[in-house]
Amino acid sequence: MSLWQTMGQLCPPTPIFNEKNCPDQTGKGGYSGVGLELVKILYQKNATIYVAGRSESKAKAAIDDILSRFQTLTGKPIFLFVDLNDLTTVKPAVEEFLSSENRLDVLWNNAGVMFQPVGSTTMQGFEMQLGSNTVAPILLTKLLHPVLDRTAASAPPDLVRVCWDHSMRN
Repeated sequence: MSLWQTMGQLCPPTPIFNEKNCPDQTGKGGYSGVGLELVKILYQKNATIYVAGRSESKAKAAIDDILSRFQTLTGKPIFLFVDLNDLTTVKPAVEEFLSSENRLDVLWNNAGVMFQPVGSTTMQGFEMQLGSNTVAPILLTKLLHPVLDRTAASAPPDLVRVCWDHSMRN
């Protein structure tokens, strides 16, 4: 990475993806931080959003807040339990998703644990940041790849995608 690319990461340009230019998302989690803001944007575009995480109570509170703010919209935020610190929860989450949905337009991997105590590990023994920010999302993406492929086969070009919210800060 060049010095200018590094500097660009420290002071990124104005985003081009926002609630004003986001196309309708009928058919597509997060309950805090960047993930929550993304859920708000996509909900306002009529998306079905799976708010994935390990805290159902936090997710439900965020979902209730979104529903109360935007009462007339037709989007649908849905909680999906997955603990990215425990790989054994990933496959059941994918199976639950696939039991309700036959398409996936966008998978947004937005896990972001930082500054864990030295020696913190996932249930499978990976260093915490590596396990929850990288290993588990890779497994999730691999398991969802077939439905992404099927969706892409019937969608306009370049609309089905996997997004990773990783940068120098993670």
